[in-house]
Amino acid sequence: MRKIQVMFSMMMLLMTVLTVSKVEAKEIEATPTMTDILLNDELYTAGVYNIEGNNYFQLRDVAQILSEGSSKFDIGWDQKNKMIQIIPKKQYSFDYATYDYAKDDSYNITYNETKLLKDDKIFSMKAYIIDNATYFQLRELSAILGIEVGYDAKENKVTVKTEPIAGVHYIGKVNFDGTNLKSGEHPRWAEPVTSFIYENSNNTITTVDVNDEITITTYDPNYKVQATKELKLELPIFGTFYSGEQFNYISYGQENKEETNKEVIRVVKYDKNFNRIAAASITGDAITTTIPFNSATGRMAEQGDVLAYHTSRTRYTGDDGLNHQSQLTFEINTQTMQVMNELKPFPWNHVSHSFDQYVLFDGNSPVYLDHGDAYPRSLVLNRGNSKDNSKSIFEISGATGANVTGVSIGGFEQSNDHLLVAFNSINQNNNYGYTSFDLVGGDVNKRNIYVYAVEKGFTKEQGNIIKTEIANYEKSNLYTTTPTLVKVNNDKFVVLWQEYTENSNAEDFKFVYLNGKGEMTSAVQTLPDFELSKVQPIVINNKLIWFTTKGNKKTVYEMKMD
Repeated sequence: MRKIQVMFSMMMLLMTVLTVSKVEAKEIEATPTMTDILLNDELYTAGVYNIEGNNYFQLRDVAQILSEGSSKFDIGWDQKNKMIQIIPKKQYSFDYATYDYAKDDSYNITYNETKLLKDDKIFSMKAYIIDNATYFQLRELSAILGIEVGYDAKENKVTVKTEPIAGVHYIGKVNFDGTNLKSGEHPRWAEPVTSFIYENSNNTITTVDVNDEITITTYDPNYKVQATKELKLELPIFGTFYSGEQFNYISYGQENKEETNKEVIRVVKYDKNFNRIAAASITGDAITTTIPFNSATGRMAEQGDVLAYHTSRTRYTGDDGLNHQSQLTFEINTQTMQVMNELKPFPWNHVSHSFDQYVLFDGNSPVYLDHGDAYPRSLVLNRGNSKDNSKSIFEISGATGANVTGVSIGGFEQSNDHLLVAFNSINQNNNYGYTSFDLVGGDVNKRNIYVYAVEKGFTKEQGNIIKTEIANYEKSNLYTTTPTLVKVNNDKFVVLWQEYTENSNAEDFKFVYLNGKGEMTSAVQTLPDFELSKVQPIVINNKLIWFTTKGNKKTVYEMKMD
């Protein structure tokens, strides 16, 4: 009897506790509001709930706001401990930002003492569950996340400071949304690069960003803006930009699907302040072109008064009724801005389709690199205006003309004795099916990184190739970008790449040093908080320098070399 009474008393007590909790939950008032957050001098506006005079943030909103920099974290669920897990140094994945959404003024809310797990340590936090989402005070999260939280009463803003990352500099905003980051997903062909950086003779640095207009920004060595300039595109399609020794060059184009002799490509010469000087104009009939710069990148190089421009085009309708794509090569006299080479539908260095193009000068001789899917189906070098100097350096499996190749080029440089080609590729020895749309039986993004060093003076039949595998991802759960190849001097090169997860989340930034034969001279090294873009880095004072754009945020990276 006594046991029954005790159990009855305990049940009544429990019911009382539950009833009180329920009453207390009903009495909680949460006011939806928008609050400004100054994160390292960058302004964000977030939707929060104000409860008893304190702002409470949804955890995923905090993860989004801190998704870049030293305090970035991912959110997981620890099944063993049944609690939310904070995963530091991992980028939170989201398709679009939701932190700036206003919160609902109709909600269900309960107080809940919540435990968070980070690095095997358990933290008890005051929290509220609002419509099945967990909300915390930012100040209480600060110790866990490694951030400094304050309040600017004059400006009525929450201030958040994170630990600076050595070599990473936020330098402002661009006037468009988008990104120039390299990806772990690889399309069948390249596309024009729209972000560039170069050093000026007065120790300033200039960046070029192309969107609806061309934005030119010059910075001092501390990345303070010194000058800006906007250029309108002279023709609707942007081709490429090149910073030469004395002049700058930009190529523009327009479609010519009617197949007439109108201007299709214009290469404009500017002085170093981007004042227009002259232009080379190339018409449709001269190059039998309907779409310039199609399905490729295109690049320039100069030697003396010669500007070599290696790009692509879609040609006039052929005898088979189709419009085929192939490389397109110009050699322009920069004094007269006249095209010097003979323009033919099928020139000596014909490559079709050509899905990426590079060019450099070996002495006075231009050397062209193409990514071909048919004629030839390989990475191919052409030198010296002769088919005898055409050399396929990496054969690609699959049927002639199958657009899927599983290969992407990342860089082309030269040492004293060798031409260095950096690229990634699937395992071409596997029994895959190659079509123009899919890699049957394989993952087209599961690639390894290589550098091939080809002897200068090669011919079709001669010229040794030193083949170096830089990184192998065949059995990894990670993916890689195309590699970036940077020349430091004739016997020192650096290969850069970024790792990605299957869900396209950026992981570690990797790099390794090479000698003039493309051989690795160091172990592969890691910079966990760096990001790699399509910008070709420059070398200044033993540092590699490039920038990224993400959303409308522009960030410079300085990688100090050994």
